[in-house]
Amino acid sequence: FNLFLSFMEKTILEPFLGRVFRTVLIVFIARFGNYIPIPSITEIGSLYESSFRGSSIYNLSTFSGGSNVISIFTLGLGPFFSASLLIQFLTKLYPNFEKLQNEEGDSGRKQIVKYTRLFTIFFSTVESIFLSNSLRSFVFNWNFISYIIVAICLTTGTLILVWLSEIITERGIGNG
Repeated sequence: FNLFLSFMEKTILEPFLGRVFRTVLIVFIARFGNYIPIPSITEIGSLYESSFRGSSIYNLSTFSGGSNVISIFTLGLGPFFSASLLIQFLTKLYPNFEKLQNEEGDSGRKQIVKYTRLFTIFFSTVESIFLSNSLRSFVFNWNFISYIIVAICLTTGTLILVWLSEIITERGIGNG
């Protein structure tokens, strides 16, 4: 009986606990990233909180955890979801995409993933530029460099979240 328990522990329990630990660690990293501010914008001050009520910044703060910080993960996985939906739409619309997905096997799926990542970069860049533009009136000393820093940080944050979700899918529990 001890041999059976030892076998079960080595083959089932240890890999499962490793996957659980990896998944919990990645979720913790993603949650922690919501409190890392963008370099040129340290905090949207509580001094201005009353002027934010009803504005897009207040809604953004509410959806991103209510921390009054525009963090590197503010965009979340929204651009990735948009890119995935666009790829699914293109698969039904254009026969070449459907051929990539269905007939070319693993190499076709890798190509679809590559296109999804490229569209993710495009969507996150566009969203970060619009968000940067909306922050302009709330941040002192705003210049073109601040604009670029915010856009790069938000795009990078989205790509980090996509990467973390791929790690969960490959080595964690469930789909990232």
